[in-house]
Amino acid sequence: MAKKCILLVRVSTKKQDFTEQEKECYNLALKDGYTPSNIIIISEKESGVKLSEEERAGLTKMKQYIETDSAIDCVYSWEVSRIARRKKISFSILDYLKEHNVNLKINKPSLTLLDKDGNEIIGMSIAFSIFATMAELEAEMLKERVKRTFKKLKEENKYIGGNIPFGMMVNEQRELTLDPTVAPDVRDIFYLHAKGWSFKRIEKEMSDRGYKLTRHTIERVIKGENYKQYVDEETWNKCQEVTEQNKTFDRNKQHANIYYCKGIVRCPECGKVLWTHTSQLQYMCRECSNTKSYSINIVDSLTWYVSKIFYIGEQVNLKKEQKENALKKRDIIEKKIETVSKNLNIKNKKYSSLEEDYYVNDKIKDYTVFTNLKEKLLSQIENLKQELNLLNKQNALISKQINSELNKSYNINDFDVLTEIQKQEICQSMIEKVYCYSTEKRTIINVSIFPKNFNKPIIFEINPYTHKATTTDIILKDDWYKPHLTTKRKGRN
Repeated sequence: MAKKCILLVRVSTKKQDFTEQEKECYNLALKDGYTPSNIIIISEKESGVKLSEEERAGLTKMKQYIETDSAIDCVYSWEVSRIARRKKISFSILDYLKEHNVNLKINKPSLTLLDKDGNEIIGMSIAFSIFATMAELEAEMLKERVKRTFKKLKEENKYIGGNIPFGMMVNEQRELTLDPTVAPDVRDIFYLHAKGWSFKRIEKEMSDRGYKLTRHTIERVIKGENYKQYVDEETWNKCQEVTEQNKTFDRNKQHANIYYCKGIVRCPECGKVLWTHTSQLQYMCRECSNTKSYSINIVDSLTWYVSKIFYIGEQVNLKKEQKENALKKRDIIEKKIETVSKNLNIKNKKYSSLEEDYYVNDKIKDYTVFTNLKEKLLSQIENLKQELNLLNKQNALISKQINSELNKSYNINDFDVLTEIQKQEICQSMIEKVYCYSTEKRTIINVSIFPKNFNKPIIFEINPYTHKATTTDIILKDDWYKPHLTTKRKGRN
């Protein structure tokens, strides 16, 4: 029976090629007398470090061949590290081959397990052990070098693979830079958070602009060192401060009810923050002799009504500013598109003239000169096409934002579908303080709401019989609101 052998060939990555290993082992097998038809080649691209012996496809195939074909009497490998880079696996394979009386030949360095009589060559195990240890040490050193390189690249803001952070792009130098198409929105995340906006509220705002961001993504943007250079130091520090302050509030803690004005409604006599009496649904003072209490339903309902109006105003102003910036940016991009298009037309004409000068007019006689000029022009044309394509995408994205998100209109009733927590957040961000005045019978007759960055309060007069609230303020003129006093609002924080 003709003897057979196995060529065990392995590389670690898809980019590597095992042609050289295969060729040298093949020639060694031919030299030892094996015919091409009796040479079994096992070539696998798999890790010699990360995978266990059972997970290694190449080793599994080798064992299957040996156990099913008694004619196989030798295994060739280019070097010890091609068997494995872990000593445990290398010695396991060595013992396996000994048990099945199969020889092992290593090309570099030249090692042979068994002599012609099938006996183990003296010193082979020692030499194999040395080179197996060297292969493992080499893998560990490579691993450490890779770690150091990754750490250095990260410090230099280089892209090292994986998901690209929101708003970032990789330039030609493989550096992470801010994508100009979304740069205004990234900066808005910082500016809004610095103003006190919660991650949830920013998430909703970004959703309105067409981005599918989670609160965790927004938090990574706020904390990401990659973004620090793109916002001013004051805004960056303020964002970190706000984030740290928000940590002190445990949003997973369960509460029976959520009160919009908790912490901002104050006693009209001493000015201290009122205490929330949850069982009676009343705001009360514990700091002075004021024994009056104020209905949470009335105070919170009116505060939410005012907060909605000022929130809409804030959104409209923000959208207006964003639209103005977007229009300016679109004008700049359109001018760039015009310039790049002209340059592209010029290069295309030059390319046509170049071909005519060589093929028709015979002005260029040297083929090498023609080829060099042609390649240079084609490279320039390709670069201009890529630049034009990118500019057109940017222009389309900005136009979409202008025509949809930035022209969005708001209806005051649209916000009533928000959760109780979201309503509370809006009230807390829009209103600085609230004062209430009532009769001895706890009937509220006046609620003064002080919006932030507004020079006067919004004053409501309450009709004690109809429970209607009216105001003469120009912002709310002709508007009135009737709180539902019989309904207890419930929610979870």
